[in-house]
Amino acid sequence: MERAKLPNFFGLAEAVIRELRIPDEDNIHKVLTEAREIGKRAGITGLISADRIFDLMDRQFEKQDIEVAVAKALAPRANPDVSAHAILLRLATTSHARIQLVTTNFDRLFESCDPVIKIHQPPRLPKPSRYDDLDGIVYLHGRVNENYAGSDGQGFVLSSSDFGYAYLSEGWATEFFRDIIRQFVVVFIGYTADDPPVHYLLEGLRRVPDSAHQMYSFDGSSSEEAIARWHQRGVKAISYSATDGHSPLWKALALWAERADDPLAWRQKTLALAKGGPSALRPYQRGQVVHIVSTPEGARDFADVAPPSEWLCVFDPSCRKLRIGRSDLPESEVGAEEPFSLFGIDSDVVPEKLHAEIDGEMNDVALQPWDAFVATRSDDRNLDVRSFTALNGAFAVHNSALPKRLAYLAKWIATVANQATTLWWATIQESLHPQLLRQIEWAIERPQFDIAPNMRQDWWYLIEAQESRARNPRREWFSLKDEINSHGWNSVTVRRFTAITRPYLSVGSIAAGFPPTQSVDVRLRDLIKLEVECPIPKFDGNIPIEWLPDVIDGQRQNIELAVRLCKEVDDLQLLFIAPIERDDRPDISDYERTHGLSGCMNYFTNLFNELVRTDALKATEEFNTWRASNDEVFGRLRFWAAGFPEVATANIFSRIVGGLDDDSFWNGRNQRDLLLVLSRRWHELSGRSKKRIEKRLLLGPPKWKREDETPFRERRAWQILDRLQWLADKGCKFTFDVTTEIAKLLPYAPQWNPSQATKAADSREGRGGMVEKNTDYDILLYEPIGSLLSQARELSTRDEDNFLKERDPFAGLCAHRPVRAYRALAHAARNNEYPKWAWNKFLGSPARMEDPPRLLATIALRLCYFRLNSSTSFSFLRPHGFRNVQIVSPIRILVCSTG
Repeated sequence: MERAKLPNFFGLAEAVIRELRIPDEDNIHKVLTEAREIGKRAGITGLISADRIFDLMDRQFEKQDIEVAVAKALAPRANPDVSAHAILLRLATTSHARIQLVTTNFDRLFESCDPVIKIHQPPRLPKPSRYDDLDGIVYLHGRVNENYAGSDGQGFVLSSSDFGYAYLSEGWATEFFRDIIRQFVVVFIGYTADDPPVHYLLEGLRRVPDSAHQMYSFDGSSSEEAIARWHQRGVKAISYSATDGHSPLWKALALWAERADDPLAWRQKTLALAKGGPSALRPYQRGQVVHIVSTPEGARDFADVAPPSEWLCVFDPSCRKLRIGRSDLPESEVGAEEPFSLFGIDSDVVPEKLHAEIDGEMNDVALQPWDAFVATRSDDRNLDVRSFTALNGAFAVHNSALPKRLAYLAKWIATVANQATTLWWATIQESLHPQLLRQIEWAIERPQFDIAPNMRQDWWYLIEAQESRARNPRREWFSLKDEINSHGWNSVTVRRFTAITRPYLSVGSIAAGFPPTQSVDVRLRDLIKLEVECPIPKFDGNIPIEWLPDVIDGQRQNIELAVRLCKEVDDLQLLFIAPIERDDRPDISDYERTHGLSGCMNYFTNLFNELVRTDALKATEEFNTWRASNDEVFGRLRFWAAGFPEVATANIFSRIVGGLDDDSFWNGRNQRDLLLVLSRRWHELSGRSKKRIEKRLLLGPPKWKREDETPFRERRAWQILDRLQWLADKGCKFTFDVTTEIAKLLPYAPQWNPSQATKAADSREGRGGMVEKNTDYDILLYEPIGSLLSQARELSTRDEDNFLKERDPFAGLCAHRPVRAYRALAHAARNNEYPKWAWNKFLGSPARMEDPPRLLATIALRLCYFRLNSSTSFSFLRPHGFRNVQIVSPIRILVCSTG
């Protein structure tokens, strides 16, 4: 070892060559020199190993002479530094004071640290599978005698023939190490992947079945090639900086030894640090806490200490990978702190810009980030009967219990459920184990649990949403459909149908990407978006007439629940209910009619239509159960259903419409349905009923809060005019002179004209589809260059009746007559005018890919002059035709790789 000034395998070979006085011209010298040089030339180490040199020595010298020379080369200086040996002995000592250390060194420096230590060497090797047999130092390749005058026993394993004997032909070393890796976790220290002991040892184990334990090695080269060589041999390399005599390695091992000396004290000390939170600790310190919670006993102690909830961000790799700035930092510092700085552990891949800050620390680059909440092999070995379900009995109705370690972590999470980070973390999880949810429930139910009332309520919302995720609606629908197809409708299928379409809460988009600071004022709505899911039937079902009232009754109850939930969690679906009466225009999107609460209402009204057609008495009975409400759903349902003469008399219809509050009566989303039912039943109304509704129509909508008087008068007049004119156009006869009333209102809405009213009952649903663009440019061919751009802008319009039709003649001109389009742009540029819309359209046209080089150069020169001479801050789209443009001077540019 370097601290004791001992040679490595090549250094030992060189010392033996000198001791045996082998001439420089001998092949042994040549092989040694070539072995060192070939690696430098080829960039690959280990092509010639040192055991080959000792093999050549065996051919010329007696074995005993070589061993004497080896022993002499290993004789230590006076007072050698054995601090590294002492650290390794401390690490190799178990909690039961047994030493478990295997070395391929021949020296006796380990014994100088502890003269009474037990020694094992061939041929008497311990049996690792026996509980107490492996105790002491195993000199696997032999040991020097006490006077460093030769070997003490059967000799040294030095040459390739010696290694073949130990690991291949006789295989006693391989057999011993096979038992070692089956029983223990093996750590290689002081080797490279190409050292002969490692090479022969791991080659001999290639045919051995995989071990239950991973093998590790500390490697100071830090090169990808070295890591790959270890990986090829089935060993996970832990890289470190080999600077200053491998000081980072021994510093880390010394700290590791401190833990090994008294694990309990080390654990208590580390958990005391954890109480202060993770952000103040270094990555390796957070890694020590991670090491503790990786065992059931450590997780139990961690839960008992109850560190703050920010440790969730350390334990969850998805949190450690976040790249968002903290919302609680000053604006100047937002984004300055990377999550790794606050939550990263030493086994994570270190973000590039943080390498310099943690230089010198041990960093194991892990391909798979560590996750505290995934069961390990150790967890699987610590399962009890509660971790298994059963076919019958008490355990048949319970979920499998968590392994002990995860159960302790669940207990800790419940303990810190009153902290904002815990609630935040729960919101970003796809799902949570039922045992964890029960733990949280028990915690927040306890009167003595110190949690803010609003946070307790938010937890119940989140638990409800998490439990809803356990459903499998797709399977439920297919199962019900098969049942109906096979056995028809009955009371059971009606109940199942109602249950499957029952609305529930779900977690929607996340509003915050980084854990909040500890504050009792944090609300769930600050972290996530709770949404009301309203399942819509996946099949028509052809519901028989005799079961239709029961199905409608169940669907109405589901809609009532959905309305309550939307109000409870401020779900905006209530504001976007599609009209009940369908608008058949082709550009109207079906999205609102097929999704969410609006889709459920559409399905419900279709069922009600069918009931009115087949059994008007039952339809009336159903209508009479609807609550008298002005809300966005039942307020509209009531006046819409009252539009059926089979369901409601004209007087009932009048009372329902007249009883609407101002918001419901004048709500733009209700306008289509309200106008249509009014036009259908107007002729049935008595004069008194008509006057009551006319009074509402003439009074107009109320003034909005903080709305100025002038815009209010215009808006009021416009809405009254639209409705009066539309109803009049549909043949509704008023008790007043509609022409006179319209004339009174026109001064307040001078832009209004009767044609506007034709759209009063149009649906306000979303519109979509493929835009049909007309790029005919013929009209621009005869337009003067000076006015071409203004004329093109004026002609570029959308069709008022169909917004999916667009006219864009300048786009056609840019594509087919680019020179004329450029001349118009250049003319404007000479007046220092660079209309962005026109340049973007010109440069963004795919036709620029086909422009000849001369035109490209002309365009680039124009842009160059604009860039150099204009003070306007302006950026264009990336031109299609320019791959690389370099400005050389104001009047000379170089255009590269065009077209």
